[in-house]
Amino acid sequence: MNWHDSFIVALVEEDDRRLSSLLDSIPAFESTEEIYGALELISEATKIYTAKRSKLKHHMDELEKERKFLTCTASSNGKVLDIHS
Repeated sequence: MNWHDSFIVALVEEDDRRLSSLLDSIPAFESTEEIYGALELISEATKIYTAKRSKLKHHMDELEKERKFLTCTASSNGKVLDIHS
């Protein structure tokens, strides 16, 4: 399987390790079509991982808000918030 096909498969499967490995070993392309094809694939990977990073940041922000709420609630009355009762 050539580099382009391997990259497409890794992109569809969202295989981070394989994508990283493929990006580390970009071959010397022989034609401008291969170069433009590789640029398009890399651009698509960038879009996917930018969206993933944004989604992860959103989740981290939500967790930080929840942590602040729980610590604020616990410190305001001197007791620990019992969420299991």
